[in-house]
Amino acid sequence: DDYDVIIPEQSFYEIVLIRPKTIDDINYVVDQVIEEKNPVILDLSFLEKESAPNFKLAGDKIKQMRTRYGAQALLLARSEEKNLIIISPKKVKVVNKG
Repeated sequence: DDYDVIIPEQSFYEIVLIRPKTIDDINYVVDQVIEEKNPVILDLSFLEKESAPNFKLAGDKIKQMRTRYGAQALLLARSEEKNLIIISPKKVKVVNKG
């Protein structure tokens, strides 16, 4: 019997939920998505309420990940308490079926 063995490039993904409060937190998200190839769920509600410059920076970083590295960003939920976005690396497809 001839079988082709398929070995995934990455055997598992860690999906991190993070609520960034600083520039370092935002840079950590970029590292997780670009370097570690892990999807990240972001709750941007703190930055949106407490730090307009960092909220804008987070938006800029997300745009850069999408244009330069082919990452996907998808809004999961938005309310007064939450602003959840999932960001995935190019090789991890996220599909919106809603």
